[in-house]
Parts: sequence; structure tokens; C-alpha cells
Amino acid sequence: TDISIPDNVTEIGEYAFSECSSLVNITIQNSNTKIHNYAFSNCESLSKISASNNLLPYFKLIFSKCKITEIIFQNNITQIPMSSFFDESSLTTIIIPSSVTKICERAFWRCKSLTNITFHNGIIQIDMRAFCGCSSLKDITFPESLKQISESAFELCSSLSNITFSEGIEIIGKYSFSYCGSLTNITFPKSLKKIEECAFLICPSLLNATFLSSLTEFESCIFPKDCCIVKI
Repeated sequence: TDISIPDNVTEIGEYAFSECSSLVNITIQNSNTKIHNYAFSNCESLSKISASNNLLPYFKLIFSKCKITEIIFQNNITQIPMSSFFDESSLTTIIIPSSVTKICERAFWRCKSLTNITFHNGIIQIDMRAFCGCSSLKDITFPESLKQISESAFELCSSLSNITFSEGIEIIGKYSFSYCGSLTNITFPKSLKKIEECAFLICPSLLNATFLSSLTEFESCIFPKDCCIVKI
């Protein structure tokens, strides 16, 4: 069963849809609708939601004991709040719209089933540990709008084998991709200005790092000792 909550609904009370075992998808059209804790708790079949600002700060309570696998963020969202999806072990797919400029600290920390992230052009900054410990994540393509990846943002993403940086990235923070043991090759665009210390620490499979930028100074232990650094 799919539910679309219309614009004229201003409030959804506690346990309003709790234990609706056949509920699969929810769309809440009015981003100002007030949603109380446990409104959709223990909906065992609920797998996909379209999320607006009113859901994000209290997501873990509103959807307590649900197994959400896919989240589509609506275009009125400008930030993904701190720790909002921390340890959501069933989450596999997220789509970040162009309205989002920042993903805050620990937003998706330890989402161990997360395999698919789509970033639309608009994101500027990914904060500390935002995706740390997302051990099923394999491929990431960053859009041109992204300027900064902060400390440990993708640390311990052990399955991550392919990263594509677009022209626009300027700062890659310390430990940002450390312990990403599946990384083998990486290319940095001309826009890159700084890679901080230990950014790729304990990435034993990383054999080639290619720089298209004029970056010439590196902080300590950025790459594994056997990594071949090529400047073009």
C-alpha cells in the first residue's frame, strides 16, 4: 500500500499509522505538516519515503522499528542534519537533490547497507564522518559544486573501489578516505588546492594517484608508501 498525505493535512499524531504492516511507500506533500514521534513506528513493510524538512530532525523516532531502504529528499531541503540517519542499517539508497548544500556531521555514519548515493549538483560541503563506516558503498561520483570533504567523511568505507572527483573540489580533509581498503586508482582534478594529512591512510590497494592540478606540497602520510604518484 502507498500513502500520499495531501497538502491540507497539518498534523499527524503519535502512532497514527503505527503497525500498518502493509504500508510500503509514503509521500508527505506539505513540508510544514507537523509529525509526532512514532507516527509510522513498526511499519514492517515500509521501505521507501519521500523526505522533507519536517521529517529529518526526528526521523529515528517517527519511523522507529521500520526498515527504510530508500530515501528521496525533497527539493525544499538545504541541509541533512547531524546524525539524522546514524546507524540506519537497512538503508541502501539515497538521492540528494540540488537544493542540499551541506551534509552535516555523522549524518549517515555506519549505514552499513548503503550502496547507492546520487549527488545532484548543488552540494558544497560534506562534514566530518558524514558517511564513515558505510562499508557496502562501492562507487561515488562527486558533482562540480562540491568544494570540501571534511575529516573522516568516508573513513572505513571498506568496499569503496571507485571515486570520481569533478572539477570543483578544493579541499580533501584529513583521514577522509582512510581505511578504504578497496581503492586502487584515483585522479585529482585541476581545482584541487589541498589534501590534508592521512587522507588516504591504510588504503593498501591504492597503487596510483594522478594529479591534474599544480598541487606540489603534501602533508604527512597522505598515501600508502607503495602508491605511485603521477603529476600531469
